[in-house]
Amino acid sequence: MTGHGARSGAQRVRRVLLLTCAAALTCGPAAPALAATPTGTHDLVVVGAGTNADDGSPDSQGYVDVRFPDGDTQRLTAAGLGLPPAPAGSDGFGASVAIGDVNADGLSDLVIGANGYYGDHTAGRAWLVLGGANGFTAAGVRDLNVTHGSPAEGFRTYGSAVAISVLNDTVSDIWVADPSATVGGHAMAGRVYRFTFTGPGDGSGTGTLSAATALDQDTAGVPGTAEAGDLFGAALASSSAGVVVGSPGEAIGTQKNAGSVYAVTTDGDNGVVTGASAFSQDTKGVPGSAEAGDLFGASIAPGGQAVGAPGEDVGKLKDAGSVQLFRSSGVPGQLRPDRSVTQDSKGVPGTAEAGDRFGAVVTAGTFTCQEQSQIAVSAPGEGIGKAARAGSVTLVPGAVANSECKSVALSQGSGLPGTAETGEATGSTLAVANGDPEAEEDRYDALLVGVPAESIGTLSQSGRVLLVRFPSRTATSLGPLTGGDQPGAFYGHILGLDAQ
Repeated sequence: MTGHGARSGAQRVRRVLLLTCAAALTCGPAAPALAATPTGTHDLVVVGAGTNADDGSPDSQGYVDVRFPDGDTQRLTAAGLGLPPAPAGSDGFGASVAIGDVNADGLSDLVIGANGYYGDHTAGRAWLVLGGANGFTAAGVRDLNVTHGSPAEGFRTYGSAVAISVLNDTVSDIWVADPSATVGGHAMAGRVYRFTFTGPGDGSGTGTLSAATALDQDTAGVPGTAEAGDLFGAALASSSAGVVVGSPGEAIGTQKNAGSVYAVTTDGDNGVVTGASAFSQDTKGVPGSAEAGDLFGASIAPGGQAVGAPGEDVGKLKDAGSVQLFRSSGVPGQLRPDRSVTQDSKGVPGTAEAGDRFGAVVTAGTFTCQEQSQIAVSAPGEGIGKAARAGSVTLVPGAVANSECKSVALSQGSGLPGTAETGEATGSTLAVANGDPEAEEDRYDALLVGVPAESIGTLSQSGRVLLVRFPSRTATSLGPLTGGDQPGAFYGHILGLDAQ
């Protein structure tokens, strides 16, 4: 199979949840390899925690928790996977995770970023970990690291964001972002690196991984020019024909931090970049206009179906936030602007308020509307009753959803478990656990809602992730696999991203 064709249902990627805690905590030892062979390509739950407890435990510099659909679990650590130890004082293993069936063997694979790993001429690391008969082991590890050049370039963040784009049964692209990279002397301009995995497409799981290719705004075919503070790669979203890259720090004219996104397409036969299109709020067909501080591109839904602008002012309401919807242009990987959505839009529950940051995170799936694409939009600054900054999530119809699909608001105590409390910022992270493709028209996706600032009893800001299944709307609260809740852990700070 060549080109951009989709994989069969048996080869689609397993559901995955990833959570990251960006604070110190102490956890138990890594779980042993599985006794049974994982099967299927959905319903996998993965939790990452880029931490640095400095207590000598195997997971003191970060971990990734894996929950398999049959109830088995694994905790992955750098040491357990045979990776080189991070220098003292550095951390971040599990700071970003992407999930996808890279080698077309019917099992999910992981890309794990460690943006806090510092060494000689490196600032951040990343690895591909192929799934196998015993889950994720050292045998499946492939290096995704690059030489960054002189440390004099300043702070680097390689591995801050990762994505997997499954182009077809033989070719998958792996994307690793370094949004603080210096490009052409411009600090924090940002760069994205692409690795291509090529296999025979026969289900054997074999294949080869290419060397890295750099992509930035000075790359031929990419619109614009690299400038200081662009943060190209601050957000990544997989696409069946490439990747969508956010550059929320991009200046549009004189409007600083207005933001932009880039839809990058690659050749499904060899992974070569074939083109890129740029969108900002000054692009023809995009409602509104680019303004300073909009942060357009701070978040991107899979396939570029939606782009968040959490710094958008709605009237005189500062940082109320908005979301721009896109649809396919008919050409794989190319987008066409659709409508813009705020909390003042017709049919959207609630009211736009200053500081809501509607659009801080966006993702897409089928939740309450059968066979319809919906956009889940977080507003972590939303007040719920007397609870300031409690946070909420709104499900809005996607660009191609029919008129029968209505918007739905979710918050703790109303559609989500728990009680809305001040400062919890529900929806600080979002992800989708893809439903079983064999269900066809009865397929629904699950929504993962991160509440990293939630306190558990007297443990302040321990964090939780809420797993909500549709259409039943049943929800489960998830915490660390081992080690228990810890104050200041911010569990749920990062959620894993499934391949498009």
